[in-house]
Amino acid sequence: MAVRPPAGHPVSAGFQPDADDIEAGLDDADRDEVAKGLAASAAAQVMYAMGDDPVPVAR
Repeated sequence: MAVRPPAGHPVSAGFQPDADDIEAGLDDADRDEVAKGLAASAAAQVMYAMGDDPVPVAR
């Protein structure tokens, strides 16, 4: 599963459900796993875009 943010590359959770899972619906544990994977991928994308020496914008 992946989402396309308004800017940047698509973010993937690395989760590929089977066709049977899609028809039956995902359980809470799978939804949590996908949400955590998307959040982690998005955070990594931001860290990569910011580089090693980000300039603070506020104090």
